Amino acid sequence: MADRAGQQLGHYRLIRQLGRGGFADVYLGEHLYLNTTVAIKVLQTHLAENDLPDFIKEARTIAGLSHPHIIRVLDFGLGDEVPYLVMEYAPNGTLRQRFPKGTRLPIATILPYVRQVAEALVYAHQRRLIHRDVKPENMLLGSNMDVLLSDFGIALITQTTREPSRHDVVGTAAYMSPEQLQGKPQAASDQYALGIVVYEWLAGDLPFHGTFTEVASQHVLAPPPPLSQKIPDISNEVEAIIQIALAKDPRQRFASVTAFANALELASSLQSGMKRFDANLPTLMATPHSPISQTVPSHFTPIPPSPLPHQPGMYQPAQQRDKPKQGISRRALFTGLAGVAIGSTITGVLLYEHFQSSATQAVSTPTPGASSTAHPVTTTPPSTAQGNTLAVYMGHSDQVTTVEWSPNNALLLASGSEDKTARLWSYTNLNSAVRHQQANMVYSLNWSPSGQFIVSGGENPTIDVWDTAGGNTIFSYGGHNQPVYSVKWSPDGSRIVSGSADTSAQVWNASNATPIASYTQHVKTVWAVAWSPDGSRIASASLDGTVQIWNSNTATNLSTFRDIQSLNVRAVAWSPNGQYIAFGGDSKVVQVWNVNTNTIVVSYTGHSGHVEDVKWSPDGTLVASAGQDQTIQIWNASTGSHLFTYNRHTSLVWAIDWSRSGQQIASASQDGTVRVWQAV
Repeated sequence: MADRAGQQLGHYRLIRQLGRGGFADVYLGEHLYLNTTVAIKVLQTHLAENDLPDFIKEARTIAGLSHPHIIRVLDFGLGDEVPYLVMEYAPNGTLRQRFPKGTRLPIATILPYVRQVAEALVYAHQRRLIHRDVKPENMLLGSNMDVLLSDFGIALITQTTREPSRHDVVGTAAYMSPEQLQGKPQAASDQYALGIVVYEWLAGDLPFHGTFTEVASQHVLAPPPPLSQKIPDISNEVEAIIQIALAKDPRQRFASVTAFANALELASSLQSGMKRFDANLPTLMATPHSPISQTVPSHFTPIPPSPLPHQPGMYQPAQQRDKPKQGISRRALFTGLAGVAIGSTITGVLLYEHFQSSATQAVSTPTPGASSTAHPVTTTPPSTAQGNTLAVYMGHSDQVTTVEWSPNNALLLASGSEDKTARLWSYTNLNSAVRHQQANMVYSLNWSPSGQFIVSGGENPTIDVWDTAGGNTIFSYGGHNQPVYSVKWSPDGSRIVSGSADTSAQVWNASNATPIASYTQHVKTVWAVAWSPDGSRIASASLDGTVQIWNSNTATNLSTFRDIQSLNVRAVAWSPNGQYIAFGGDSKVVQVWNVNTNTIVVSYTGHSGHVEDVKWSPDGTLVASAGQDQTIQIWNASTGSHLFTYNRHTSLVWAIDWSRSGQQIASASQDGTVRVWQAV
C-alpha cells in the first residue's frame, strides 16, 4: 500500500508513517480541530459493503477494552472503503525498537514487562478474547514507560474483511503455538507466545528459524533448544518455568498467563539468592479453561470450551455477589488469578526462601487426622529473622481465599481456594498433602479443636464437614440458601457457626448438622464470624457496617458496634482473653473494641486499602491485619503502634493465621500462593 502521509481520513490528518505490519500501516496522526496527537492504523484491505456490520462489531469490541496496559482505541472509520482505527499515541515506540533483535536482557529487566503484558492478556481472556499476535512489536511504551499491548483483534478484523473463515492461521509464525498453527487458538496460545518472547529476550535469539513451514513444523514437533546452551548461567528454575509455558500441549502450560508471570518472578527470586526450588516444579501442569459467557462478538475467536472434564483451576464466570462500595469484592474473580494448576500426581510446590541449610533437619510428620493426644509434633523449624519467607505453597490453581494452621501439628496447614479444593500440606514435606474436593469455590475453612476434621464453606450454600486423614466428606449442612463466607468451630468442638450472604449466621451441631440457633439481626451479608474463647458468645461482622455480639445458644443480641465510617466490615476476631474484639473492613481502619466497657481502645490506620482479615497472636499482645494493599501488618494490640510489615505478596491478601507458637504467620493471597514467614 502506498504511503498515505499527508492524506486525510475523517477528522484526522496523517502526518508520517510510524511502521508497517502484515495487516496494517501505522501513522502518526493529528485531529484537524483538536490538534491532539494519535496513532492511526490503516488496514491493508478494502471493505465490501456487506462486511461493514461485522467490522463495526469487531471495532466496537476492541474500543471497549479499557485496561492500563492495553492501548486504547479512540475511534474508527472508513476512508475510500479502507478501514482504519484511531488509537492513543505511545510516544516511546515499541519494545522491539527499544531492544532490537539479538539483544539479551537480564531477567530483572524482563519481569516488569512480562507482568504488565500478563495483566493485559488476562483482562482480555476474561472477556473471551484471544490476542493471537503477542510479540515485542505489539508491546508499546507509554509516556511513563509502561507497556501498552496493541493489536487486540486487529488480525481478526482484517481477516473478517477479507475472508469468511474465522479459523485460518493469523499471527506471526515465530511466536505461534502449535494449536494456533492448527487453527485452534485458545487463551494458552497467548501464554506460549509470551514464553517465546521471554526466551528471545533471555537468549538474544528465537528458538526456531526458517521458512514459515519450517518454523511451524518446529513449533509443533521440536522442543526449543535448551536455554542453558545459550546462557550457561541461567538457573534451572527459570528454564523450567519457560519450558512449561512452551509446552506443546496447551493443557500442560500454566493455568493462566498470570500464573506464568508469578512463577517466573518466584524462580527469578531464587536465581537471585534463594536457596531451594522443589524438584517437582518441571512437572507442573495447567488445566484447561471452562467456558465463560457466550456473549462474545461473532467474529472474535472465543476461548473454546474445554474438551476435558472439569478440573480445578478452570476459569469461573463472574458471580453476582454482594460487592463493597470501593475496592474489590472479597471473592470476586477479577484478575484471572494467579494460581498454578497441578497435575494429578503433584499435590503442590514449596519454594523455600532465605532458608539456611540447618533448616533441612528431618522432621516426623504424623497423619493429618491425628488428634491432639496422638503424638503431636513438637519440632519446629529453626528461628530466622523477622519477615524471612520460609515457604511459598503453590498447590492451588486459583486464588487462595483461606488458610489455617493445624491445632496440633506445628508444620501442617489447611488452605482453600476458588479452584474448588481445600488442601492439607506440611510446609516442609509435600508428601503429607490431603485434598478435599468442594462443590464450588471455597471461601472459608476451620479445623476442629481435635484436628481430626475440617469444616469448609463457599460459593455453594452447602457446607462440608470432612476428615483430615483422607479429605472425605463426613456430612454436609444445608441450612443456608446463599454463599457461605465464614465457618468456625466452637472452642469445645460441639458446634459450628456459619455466616452467609443470606444475611444470617447459623449455629448447628458439629456431629450431626442439626440446627441450634439462627441469628437474623444483620441486614446484609455476614462476612465473618468468631466465637468468644468460652464459647458463650459469637461476634459477627457484616457488610451492613456493624459488628454484633450475640448469645450462641439463644441468638439474642448482646451488643452492636458500628464501623467508624459505616462501611463494610470484613474481619472480626476475639482476643485470647475474651475481653476485646478486633475488626476491620472497607474503612481501612482496624479497631479494637473493649466488649466489657463498649468502647474503642485502639484504632490502627496503617493500611492503604480495605482490610480482609485480622488475627490476634496466641499470647494476645499483637495483632496482624491484612488486605487490599497486599501487605500483612503486625502491631501492638494495646497501643496500636506499628511493628512490622510483610509485603512479599503480589496481590490482595485474603486470609492470615498465626502458628500455634506465635512465631510464624501463614498468609493466603489472590496471587495464588500461601506464604509462610517468620512473624517475630
